[in-house]
Amino acid sequence: MLYGYITGNEYSEQWLRKRGNSKIYFHNPIHQNYGHIKALANILNLNEDCFISIVCFSHTTKLNIKAKKATKVSYINNNIKNIILTNNITNVRERKKHIKTIESNLKQTNVLIKENICPRCGNNLNKKHGKYGYFLGCSDYPKCRYIKKAITFFNNC
Repeated sequence: MLYGYITGNEYSEQWLRKRGNSKIYFHNPIHQNYGHIKALANILNLNEDCFISIVCFSHTTKLNIKAKKATKVSYINNNIKNIILTNNITNVRERKKHIKTIESNLKQTNVLIKENICPRCGNNLNKKHGKYGYFLGCSDYPKCRYIKKAITFFNNC
């Protein structure tokens, strides 16, 4: 369980936890939830709109999170915490298998991005310029809102 001072926004790949002099970066839980929602929608053959993404932290955490109102980042109820802990993967082999699957999916996503293919919907990714600079955006916008910050991709522009 994370505690301390946590900062981030819904678009960052990582969030930061500060506790004393210690700084730890961790995967954006909003992105992780999105992956879980995609998997559940696929398995259950449901539309993603049937799910609500909620990210919860303990009351020992101070949050500075920038997210749309549709994305809920909140403090956790102890009963919910106990249910989550009970359902957490505790088997070492299963956890390793889960981590390898995630790493494999990330590698596959990076290959698609390098080929300018949207990892969410399979359409083309286009170079775009926005308020914060260049990025790759899905050609099927606004239906698919996938973006990838692309500063490193466009150094020669």
